[in-house]
Amino acid sequence: MDGHRRKIILIGALCAGLLVSGTITFGAQQAQGRGRIVNRDGAPLRGFRVQFYYLNQDERSAPVFDVYTDEYGYFLLKNPRQENYRVRVSFATRSLYVKDKVWIDDKGSVHPMPFVVDW
Repeated sequence: MDGHRRKIILIGALCAGLLVSGTITFGAQQAQGRGRIVNRDGAPLRGFRVQFYYLNQDERSAPVFDVYTDEYGYFLLKNPRQENYRVRVSFATRSLYVKDKVWIDDKGSVHPMPFVVDW
């Protein structure tokens, strides 16, 4: 095999390796769900804790998701499962909102949205 042909085969093998690793990386990305917390006027609530529990789960156990809202009131859930949940929203030590029958659909969207909290 001449040197030119060997270079072409080597370049082809490297390109195929890059395509495979790109596919693996893309496939390994985590799905995300997104929700939002606002007050009655529609203003975003920053730094609020949002905890998701399965409906039949005791709240004294660890929540399925335990996240905080960003400066725009949004929160992200990593790898959400299509399921019904109970949600607790709190700020510091004050529990503000508990809602049963919150669900996550097959696309990771949280319903109903946004959560409106008296604050």
